[in-house]
Amino acid sequence: MTGSTPNFCFNCGAGLPEGTKFCPGCGTAVQAIAATPAAADAEPTKVAPKSQPADERRQVTILFIDLSGYTKLSNELNAEDVHALLQRFFSHVDSVINNYGGTVDKHIGEAVMGVFGAPVAHDDDPERAVRAAVAVHTSMTELSAEMGRELTVHIGITSGRVVASGTGSDSHQEYTVTGESVNLASRLQEMARGGESYISEAVYQATQRLISSRAIGDVSVKGLDEPITTYQLNGLLGAGEGAALMAFVGRQPELRKFRGAVEDCLETGRGEIIYILGDVGIGKTTLLNQFDEIARDLGFSIHDVAVFDFGVGKGQDAIGALARRLLNIPAGTEKDVRRQAA
Repeated sequence: MTGSTPNFCFNCGAGLPEGTKFCPGCGTAVQAIAATPAAADAEPTKVAPKSQPADERRQVTILFIDLSGYTKLSNELNAEDVHALLQRFFSHVDSVINNYGGTVDKHIGEAVMGVFGAPVAHDDDPERAVRAAVAVHTSMTELSAEMGRELTVHIGITSGRVVASGTGSDSHQEYTVTGESVNLASRLQEMARGGESYISEAVYQATQRLISSRAIGDVSVKGLDEPITTYQLNGLLGAGEGAALMAFVGRQPELRKFRGAVEDCLETGRGEIIYILGDVGIGKTTLLNQFDEIARDLGFSIHDVAVFDFGVGKGQDAIGALARRLLNIPAGTEKDVRRQAA
């Protein structure tokens, strides 16, 4: 179909001088515009809302962190001071969660919900979550000094299957996770007292080799039909402590290589680097513990440090971790040590 030259561009809306062949605004050919059937009467194009990730089942670890005694704080402080305290609290907690590879799902009042395993999953998400919990408790010491009052948190951690999806309305969508594990983490957080972390059976089973814990037993949880086996997370074990409790069987070829490497170091006076690679759960930590025993038997001092793919710059880097181990300085106390040295 042909037609007269329009007086505006159907593509960008710019005015068209009489006789022009191309739109001065967008460069679209005017004849092509004029030939578009019923272009002027067409309804405006509707822009589809930004797509959200498809609903999917994910195995995640949920971390619920709540500021203890918030009601009392609200009564003692004015609104501006409460706001400032919450801002600093969220800053501390969010930083820890992100530093250990988790995602801050939401802030609910004075609580923070962190997710390990969605949208990004790791093969050690339960470990990341318990390490983050310990780090949050430690960070409250610094926050307490900063705010001039003692502050503590109580924490609940669970692992399980959830639905990860975009939820909300047509006007607002957000990516989050929903399911029984989320509710259970919230309930465990409510049961824990200030300074405590409660973990579920699934989290305990995944991290028992690296944590110090106390069995709480089967507890009734509101909203669940059956009692839940619960543990209190007391802290992290030192390097090799968890593996030392496990019986060691086999791996004789590897042990012979270890002994040969250590004997070469004794003979030449030069160090060596040994890489141990393997799938998750294959027994790398237990094997490394055996290497420590071989080296100790031949007269070496042992200094084990754990270095992860998260936490660099926050005390988990190799040099800093080794220096703290040699000087017997607990993680998270660098600022106090520097202050005393000054």
